[in-house]
Formats: sequence, structure tokens, C-alpha cells
Amino acid sequence: MLKNIIYYLLNLSFHDFDKELFKILKNNNNITIFDIGCFKGVFFKKFYNSRLFKNRKIKFHLFDINPNVKKYLKDYINKKNIFYKYLALGNKNIIQNYNFNTSFEASGSSMANLYKNDKSWILSRDLFLKFFFQKTSGYKKIKVPVCTFDSYVKKNRIKNIDIVKIDVDGSEEDVLMGMKN
Repeated sequence: MLKNIIYYLLNLSFHDFDKELFKILKNNNNITIFDIGCFKGVFFKKFYNSRLFKNRKIKFHLFDINPNVKKYLKDYINKKNIFYKYLALGNKNIIQNYNFNTSFEASGSSMANLYKNDKSWILSRDLFLKFFFQKTSGYKKIKVPVCTFDSYVKKNRIKNIDIVKIDVDGSEEDVLMGMKN
């Protein structure tokens, strides 16, 4: 419960691009949105729940390798226009290690070692969590499937993509490297 409040407070600090994105899509009737690193779905739900898109054909392709995401999105992933994949998008089609932050999963869980190896960053998160009387337990390695963006698009015969949101905590370059076509 307390972690949900913390997530909510942290999301208030992010810039809201909704108005700009809604303007871009205002005349589109067939919309495809990719949410890479969807976590709890804060980004895609803005479109899904918007009155502006109620009478339009909109498809969401959601990607996340956090083992809890399926639980967080349980009310959405069985909808006919939502395609959730327990899959990382990267620069190769492989199985790779994912560093899952067991203390605060929204903060530093990543394919990259960027956060996992940053002692100052870890200390700041530990202090933050302890301030809210939360336990800290570090990272757990999980083997996860990875494919390139291009492979996914080709396999699923996707013709157009209107928005791609990428939030993969340090692995953004790998995702972009998989977008050669």
C-alpha cells in the first residue's frame, strides 16, 4: 500500500505530454502505440481511458519484463486491442539477464547494469525507502527473452506506428539499435 502511494507521488513529478500527443493524433482514426517498459501502464492508460479516442481504432503493444506487470495490468491485457508481451526489446534476438530491483521495482530494474552498479544511486534509493519504513533487498537476476523492434514489427505484420514510448532504465540505446528498418 505504501509503495503504491510512493509510485503515485513519483508519477506526479513527470512532465505531462498528453496534450501535445493528443494534438498530433487528433485526425488519426487508426492508431498504434508502442509502450516499451510499460510497468503499471501509466502512459498507455492515458490514451485508453481518454474520451478523445473512444470512437477510434487504437492498438496498444505493451512490453515489460518485470514479472509483476501481468498482475498490474490484469484488467487490460485480455482486451482485443491490447497486446502485452513479456519481452524485452533490444539489439539482438537472445535470452539475456534482467536485473530486477526487488526493493523498489520501478527504480532501476533494467537489462543494463547502469543502476545496479551505481553505489550512490543505490544508497539514495535505500535511504529514500528507509524514510518510508520500507525494506531494501537489492537485485535479483532473471533470464528474459529479447528481440529486436524490427523482428517484432515484421513478425506481427505491423504497417504503421504512431507513438513509441521507451522507458527501460538505461537500455534505451539497445532498443533504438534494434530499430534499423
